[in-house]
Amino acid sequence: MLPLETTKRKFIIIASLTFVSLVGYFIFLSIISSTNKALADLDYELGSEVRVESELKDLHDLVSSTAKEKEVLDSYFIQKDGVVDFINNLEDIVEKIGASSEIVLVDIKDDKVPAFGEFFEYLNVELKVDGTWVEVFNFSEILDNMPLYIKINKMTLENIPNKGEESGPSDIWRGLFNIDVVKSK
Repeated sequence: MLPLETTKRKFIIIASLTFVSLVGYFIFLSIISSTNKALADLDYELGSEVRVESELKDLHDLVSSTAKEKEVLDSYFIQKDGVVDFINNLEDIVEKIGASSEIVLVDIKDDKVPAFGEFFEYLNVELKVDGTWVEVFNFSEILDNMPLYIKINKMTLENIPNKGEESGPSDIWRGLFNIDVVKSK
């Protein structure tokens, strides 16, 4: 019986060593798998960061390359702090053509400007211009040709009758202009 016990012992030792080897193999495999997963996550994160950095660089290059075009586009709008300058410019134009003017209304509309989004708003200006027919008409043409995004809401032209001894039509005309101008917020 002695040889059977030694065989049994050898079998148990070999089975135990095999079991310990298998457990060690699966533990080692689990460690390698978790390390691979961590490396894959880091690689993905690094790739994402590189992509984001590349996109930011491309965006910066695009902004830099379109700076001149942006300046041109910005010239079509009144800047945030340019309302007073715009109104003074209107009054100067009226004065240069020889007419007189009166600002009746200046208002910022809450309406969204279509196609311009949330970064722009309408500046509503109502202006009364008194002068000869040619002066008032010239002002309307200048207003229409200004390099700004201007929408004329209402334009009224009327002949101011003479007061006093001469009744009837006079040479004085009044133009009432209600306009919206796109302004940066």
